Amino acid sequence: MDWYHSPLLGAPDAENFNCGEWSEVTETCVLAHTHEVDVADGEATLRGSVSRELPLEGLGYLQSDDLETAQERAQTLIANYSEAIVWTITLFDDDGITESQGIDVSAVVVIHEIVSVAEFKLDPVQESVYSFATLVACFSLSLSFTLMVYYPALYKAKRAARIRSEAPEP
Repeated sequence: MDWYHSPLLGAPDAENFNCGEWSEVTETCVLAHTHEVDVADGEATLRGSVSRELPLEGLGYLQSDDLETAQERAQTLIANYSEAIVWTITLFDDDGITESQGIDVSAVVVIHEIVSVAEFKLDPVQESVYSFATLVACFSLSLSFTLMVYYPALYKAKRAARIRSEAPEP
């Protein structure tokens, strides 16, 4: 079975890394049957995920008409990705495959389960404040750009009129 891997997945310095979002501009997880990791100082960590649909940090959302349907859809989502995955680990050095004596391999498996399903609600006061702030900011930006063109043009027109009025008549 193919699964997703990235060195940034679960790394402490990349806490907000999300597999697959914005893949055209940033690092993303690779979906493949075989993945590689280099061993440095005798240790290596290989992190993977079987799905980009399941939330890694425990917070996810889906759209539904009511709470009962949302609960069913969440259960179905988890059930669709519940299957056994077998990893075969092969260690290579410069001479080929390395013997497994003295090598300690451990695995941590995360299993998804639903803790709660709740309706997402917006705070109308907070959303109104955000909307008003956005409106004021957009209006201010558009007005400032317009005035940045208007005032220099007005100055140039007045200057040209003054130069014409001061010029001797032929």
